[in-house]
Amino acid sequence: MAFSFNIMRYKKKHLVENSLKNIVKTSIIVFIGILISKLFAYVYRIIIARNFGPEVYGRFSLALIILGWFGVFASLGFHEGVLRYISIFRSRDDKDRLKYLYHISLSFIFFLSLLSGIILFIFSEYISVNIFHDTNLVIFLRIFSIGVPFFALSNILLAVIQGFEKIKEYTFIFDITPSIIKIFMLLLFIYLGFNSNSIIISYILGLLLIYLLSYYYCKKYLIKHSSYDLDKQSKSKIKKDLFSYSWPLVFLGLLDAIFFYIDSLTIGYFKGTLEVGLYTSAVSIAMLLGFFPTIFMRLFLPIVTKEYAKKNLSLVKELSKQVEKWVFIINLPVFALMFLFPGAFINLLFGSEYISAEIPLRILSISFFIYSLSVIFYNLLSMAGKSKTILFNTVITAVINLTLNIIIVPIYGMSGAAFTTLFSQIILFFLLFFQVKKYTSIIPLRKKMIGIALCSIFPALFIFYLRRFIEINLFSLIMLASFFMLIYLLLIFISRSLDNNDLMIISSIKNKFLHQI
Repeated sequence: MAFSFNIMRYKKKHLVENSLKNIVKTSIIVFIGILISKLFAYVYRIIIARNFGPEVYGRFSLALIILGWFGVFASLGFHEGVLRYISIFRSRDDKDRLKYLYHISLSFIFFLSLLSGIILFIFSEYISVNIFHDTNLVIFLRIFSIGVPFFALSNILLAVIQGFEKIKEYTFIFDITPSIIKIFMLLLFIYLGFNSNSIIISYILGLLLIYLLSYYYCKKYLIKHSSYDLDKQSKSKIKKDLFSYSWPLVFLGLLDAIFFYIDSLTIGYFKGTLEVGLYTSAVSIAMLLGFFPTIFMRLFLPIVTKEYAKKNLSLVKELSKQVEKWVFIINLPVFALMFLFPGAFINLLFGSEYISAEIPLRILSISFFIYSLSVIFYNLLSMAGKSKTILFNTVITAVINLTLNIIIVPIYGMSGAAFTTLFSQIILFFLLFFQVKKYTSIIPLRKKMIGIALCSIFPALFIFYLRRFIEINLFSLIMLASFFMLIYLLLIFISRSLDNNDLMIISSIKNKFLHQI
């Protein structure tokens, strides 16, 4: 009996180690891809911000938000449903259902996205003039309407690639290649004298490239033959399950976009595109805190969904706690530096024209740090099929955010908008925490995270004191950040805040690195 128990414990440990190694191995690839993508995305935005000024940058930001809304509606939440059911069908090796899912989702979204693009084109003037009082926004929306089908269809195709756990290919298609092309085309069009149209055309070409690459990869390597052998009842069940799971995610996607961009929309309505541009610079920097959750989540969701379908809850629990801890360890020093030196980040990336967004950035850094810890809760609820619960959460917090924005933004402007986002994010975090505990019996937090938080206090206080005597520029910021990281990591090791899984992963990375050199 004891021998059998030891065998089971060994198998569980082996599964956890292999899954964590896969996540980390994939995350290194994703890290490189997203690092390049983020770098080029910031270069792309900085070129726009510095060449065209805050007003055009604000116009571009509003157009992106509206494109996102129409794209989310056109996707019908299917990309989330496709990702979930591909993971489930792969766990059962059910190729016929998988192929039918691919076929039906692409066919439906093609027609819906075409209709959505036409609607955006028709109403672009009304949206620009009557809501945002900016006639120059019309051309942005009209050309962006062409990108709605590419946006929606790419979402489905990328979900297929992610569901097959082809994360390296996903990263190349979604993160790296389009980012490089967008910058190249933007600079070329600026050189040719296209003015602000350079922004619109270069962005649409980036969307088109994502669609073409993802479609080619799916047809060439994943769904080589689209034929399937299913009876009418099986097809009907797949459609019913897909629609049942996905339809709340339409509203979720729209509300999610509202939740993150309602600040810019209300600022645009009450204050104008200039202040939208200033505020968006702060949002763009704060979103850096979403970088590391993204690199882990690319493979985390397909793995836990597959294991959850196999009733392997103990493995899901262990993976969740470990990945959440890694996000916390990595994001904590990034948050601390952003909170302490918001002006330096803004000045270095966007220039002195945007420095008035310093206070909003400080507030938003707290909000996005909390959000980075919430991402795993979203994934666990999605794994459990609780799309309606996720929708409920987003409705509640979006209504709170919108109501507070309408009251506060006309008085306090950007700082008021940042505060309402923080308040809403805190509420959302606790909603997600208790729901994950209720539906999955998982609390994806480790006690050692408290010790890790304490390890960040001393270096944070020390560099906060040093800032009085040092002129903050690129060199001094790098030096202060390096000092912070050195002391922070040293204290983590001294306090023994790392567990066996952490040490196993560090050892694995070290051995792989030494083997390569």
